[in-house]
Amino acid sequence: MSAQSAQSAQSAMSAQSAAPAVSPLLESLVTEITALRPRMEEVSLAVHGRPELKFAEFHARDVLTGWLAEAGFSVTSPVGGLDTAFVAVHAGGHVYKRQRSP
Repeated sequence: MSAQSAQSAQSAMSAQSAAPAVSPLLESLVTEITALRPRMEEVSLAVHGRPELKFAEFHARDVLTGWLAEAGFSVTSPVGGLDTAFVAVHAGGHVYKRQRSP
């Protein structure tokens, strides 16, 4: 290993040890979002794949409210005089019960 490579490796190791520790809360959040990503992409593609005119987004409403209900939210629609508007409320606890691999 050349002197320059050794110095670069030492600098990289120093930078890693100087990096702030990641909080358990942040780690948990990243883990949950990573687990939800495939489903979020499905929802996004389902909505994007079927464009709708404003105030007539019935497919988008159905996809989104279905996902929220599946995740344990209480969903109310229509609201505010708009057929496509909805409100989703969760009572707390673990929001999304994903299947864990064995």
